[in-house]
Amino acid sequence: MSTHHGTCACGDVSVSIAFDPLLEFQCHCSVCKLHHGTSLSALAFGEDEITIDGKIEIYSWTGGSGETISKHYCPTCGVPIFIKPEVLGGMVYVPAGLLTPDYDFKPKVELWTDGRPQWMSQAPTIVEAFPDNGTIERIQLILGNLDQRA
Repeated sequence: MSTHHGTCACGDVSVSIAFDPLLEFQCHCSVCKLHHGTSLSALAFGEDEITIDGKIEIYSWTGGSGETISKHYCPTCGVPIFIKPEVLGGMVYVPAGLLTPDYDFKPKVELWTDGRPQWMSQAPTIVEAFPDNGTIERIQLILGNLDQRA
């Protein structure tokens, strides 16, 4: 178990997480590309594992599952602090680049593989890749890492 920290670009919002991520993944769906400018590289945590200091705002939309996805972000600089997919109640995705010092991101799962940009190679650490959102499989992988919480 490690403690991870991060801040937004302007420093108005800081984050502390007492656990290692349940899952490290990349998502190449069109919605992630729209909201993040490219594929999303993220870390999954339980929502109650994250301590936030500072004001955040929320922007929500309907995801491919038909469920709400909410981006929680700094209202000053716009940096996303975490993404909350309702389809995985209680889970949040923290962009890997938010954690400092630079988090040694090693994704294990890749989602929406057909959407991976041609210039981007598959990470050598990928152990599962899905042509869709792989939700059921992703939940199983997350639950497989719960033993670190005991």
